[in-house]
Amino acid sequence: MNIFTATGHFSSLVRTLFREQGSVEILPPRERWEKLSTIDLLVFTGGEDIAPRRYGQENTNSYGINTERDQLEFDILKAAKTGKLPVKKILGICRGIQLLNSSFGGSLTQDIFAETGKRPRPTHPLRFLADFPLTSTNFPVVNSMHHQAVKYVGESYPYKIIAVDANTENLEIVLWEDRFLGVQFHPEFMSPNSLHAKTFSAMIDAWISGMSLNRKSALWSKENFKDPKKEKKVQEEKISTEFTKETQKRVTYAWDETARTPSPNPSMNARTASLFGDLNSSRFSELLREESEEDNV
Repeated sequence: MNIFTATGHFSSLVRTLFREQGSVEILPPRERWEKLSTIDLLVFTGGEDIAPRRYGQENTNSYGINTERDQLEFDILKAAKTGKLPVKKILGICRGIQLLNSSFGGSLTQDIFAETGKRPRPTHPLRFLADFPLTSTNFPVVNSMHHQAVKYVGESYPYKIIAVDANTENLEIVLWEDRFLGVQFHPEFMSPNSLHAKTFSAMIDAWISGMSLNRKSALWSKENFKDPKKEKKVQEEKISTEFTKETQKRVTYAWDETARTPSPNPSMNARTASLFGDLNSSRFSELLREESEEDNV
């Protein structure tokens, strides 16, 4: 199975996540694409905010914009969509889901706290809105390392809203046409031997091998998602996410320990890492250093 990251950003993290699925390489320059066999999985990774002009907005709360990376990744995605770059499946992580959504005609919330008054927590449960291989049982908690999120879903392809942040209700998992999967959290930052990392990588493996992620119909359609009143009604009447008392206790405790700083993206500390083996802060720091060294070579 051949897996490529669109750029070198966080490529070592992705390589660790999918180490059992096959080789993970950085996509070569365009002039070498013709030598590639069909790519099983193309991954768009996290990083800087996308320029708001890409989704029709003025810059109000976006920063660290890398216009060269924007252009490169939008060009790569366009080539994948049109078949000029042969790709079976595409995964967008954090910035990646925002890139997919922007390319498909959607928009972003430029700063969750500034626009909604809700502050993303460093760890949080998901609220699942559709039948999906990941569930609140086998995937009870995810990390949160972003200040932006998908606002309205791009409609270039049929899509399904799979899950939202159970605390802020921002979109966390979106599937377009069973070929493009976007997740707002960072599975590649999870400890490689954790249940979360293994569950996620196994799902992607099965997806590439032919398992459909487009299962039963979602509980939210695009119409009621855009209507706040219908959105609230659907949440109250149809959605019930259950967690054990122990999980709820751990989630609350981790949040209390890490989110005291008035920042839209509070960092995880060692206490959180010990509570959630999937969010290993020491490993995260080590891999970031490796990533920085690779970028400087």
